[in-house]
Amino acid sequence: TDSKQTKILLTKKTDLLKLLGLPTMHGLLRQKRMRWVGHALRRADSDVSKVEVKIELALSSKPWTKCLLGDMKQLNIKSIKALEDISKKRELFRIALNSINT
Repeated sequence: TDSKQTKILLTKKTDLLKLLGLPTMHGLLRQKRMRWVGHALRRADSDVSKVEVKIELALSSKPWTKCLLGDMKQLNIKSIKALEDISKKRELFRIALNSINT
């Protein structure tokens, strides 16, 4: 039994998360970031948060925006308009985000 205990202790965190169907911390942060942006993009065109998100994405100058653009690339979302369109399909958007594990 000592070898079993040793094997369990040596299991990588990523393997354990995968076994449990949980995202890594990086994946979880990516999901939360993308969900918030999707939430903002579903708002009315005159909403301040939607306007600001679109401006920031167009400028892509801040570190947060660069992370978001990397998230979009990983999800194979090519443009801000495509992100806005897919975010309107809330259930599909959520399924796509839940598939991000790394």
